[in-house]
Amino acid sequence: MPSASVLTPYLTRPNRTHTLTLLTSLLSSPSTWLTHSLLTRHIDDDPNAPILLLSLTHERAFHSDGLRKLGVPLQHLDRSGKYTFLGIADLPLMGGGAVSDVVLGAVESARAAGDGRGLLVVIESPDILLQTGGGSYSGVMDLVLRVLEVVMPRPASYYLLPHRLTYPTCRMSEHTIVSVNVDEALMRDEEHAAFVIGLGHVARRVFGLRGLETGVARDVSGVLRITTGGAEEGDVDGGKEVLYFVGDGGGVEVFERGEVRGR
Repeated sequence: MPSASVLTPYLTRPNRTHTLTLLTSLLSSPSTWLTHSLLTRHIDDDPNAPILLLSLTHERAFHSDGLRKLGVPLQHLDRSGKYTFLGIADLPLMGGGAVSDVVLGAVESARAAGDGRGLLVVIESPDILLQTGGGSYSGVMDLVLRVLEVVMPRPASYYLLPHRLTYPTCRMSEHTIVSVNVDEALMRDEEHAAFVIGLGHVARRVFGLRGLETGVARDVSGVLRITTGGAEEGDVDGGKEVLYFVGDGGGVEVFERGEVRGR
């Protein structure tokens, strides 16, 4: 788990239900460590809450290894039926509505297994569906919103989105975390850019990972910027920017600029 003193206020579970946290990253600055940190904090806060992790970039073993290094009791979660993993191999090849049916069915099953506890849904790299023809912008965005169940009032920025979005009313997840790639080459694609911008409009908080402006450093992996999203209603801390370092063993150190670090 990263340094508690720096990130603790930003890793806590939202007070309001049905919220979206957005993680943006680059190929050179992946967000998996942050996803695992948010998952670990959620499990620490409520060990019996159900979790669904949908990853389109990594297999179950990869995430299991990363979470175990953070002390997450995955065997207990597996036995209790509270942890569900879906990988790209679990999704139908034809894409479109068939993908949505599989994902929403898994979400409903995970929610039902929670005995009334709030469900956390983590969706890693849904933008891959756009790149592989697994769905259009409107289809993939609609899937995320149906998982989230956006029952909050629509932000004014909603009406500025390039496509009309359907806001569903079925109760699905209590909190959703979505990670997407924002490399410059991908953001030149109209649908990819629209998807990222659309997620930002409905997110409560945005974690953005990028490299150093000055290039590669031996003891700094990148920059983490935390900002409020378009759905923020004054109940979250404002923006913050910190540095982070991912060690060879997967351990992560997060620190302020200019901070004297231990050796």
